[in-house]
Amino acid sequence: MVGRLIVSLPVADDALADLEAFADALAGRGVSLSLLVRPVGPEGPLAPRARLAGWLRERRSGGDVLVLHGYDHSRGPLGPQHRIRRAEFSALPAHEATLRLAAARWVMERAGLETTSFTPPGWRASPGTLTALAARGFAVCADEGGVHLLAAPVAGPVRSRLLGFETGPRGPEAMCGRLLIAKAARTARRGGL
Repeated sequence: MVGRLIVSLPVADDALADLEAFADALAGRGVSLSLLVRPVGPEGPLAPRARLAGWLRERRSGGDVLVLHGYDHSRGPLGPQHRIRRAEFSALPAHEATLRLAAARWVMERAGLETTSFTPPGWRASPGTLTALAARGFAVCADEGGVHLLAAPVAGPVRSRLLGFETGPRGPEAMCGRLLIAKAARTARRGGL
């Protein structure tokens, strides 16, 4: 069995130059890239952000995968009076997840982008979210439990190893980077995803 490495990158306007360089470096090494797209973020909806939307369309046509990464990542998506304690989609019932997914798809379509892949913020998807994703025509959901093939009659997710880190003072520049590389190499040697 051959191991497979997929790198997922969250996309943001303020880091576009760094994203471009990193994506090109990965492409040179033959590493698959999935771009985690937030339809609404602190910068606003995706459609008016023409440079970012254009870059995403270009990457998609080049073979990278666009992954819907939640809906609203602004500071107070429910208003300033609400305080979110859980990651979006981690505890939603199916009807609420369906509404958020419909809104996210609408914003993506206005930017000329579409996808059938989903990764929830915080890598946690509620059972209601998985039900809503399947009903809305999504094919794949990657979360902390693995990769869910929503259209296939498979019991449970395809097991995978989720490895990640937060950038900052203890980011990849320190021990976290070496540890991440060692874990990825071990997973690949064992034939894992």
